[in-house]
Amino acid sequence: MATTRDAAGDLQWDPLAFPTGDTLGAYVHSKGFKVRCSSGAAAGADVLLLVLLMLLVLLVLLVLLVLLLLLVDVLLPLTSGFSRSSACT
Repeated sequence: MATTRDAAGDLQWDPLAFPTGDTLGAYVHSKGFKVRCSSGAAAGADVLLLVLLMLLVLLVLLVLLVLLLLLVDVLLPLTSGFSRSSACT
């Protein structure tokens, strides 16, 4: 199978076997692979989105930790130093 490359050295698809990019994508999908067209800028945007999502998760975890500490701070004094016998006398 001969491969065709452009002036930059990038592989080109066979226009006789795959007249459009859609048919090439359908062929690759039929073999069980995923196809995604993106540029370098899109890949950078994906990384930025992932970083923002991780920061959001960390923020939610921090808020939950603060709420848990506040709950312990409120409940702990209610249970310490209290016994039923001392309250009845």
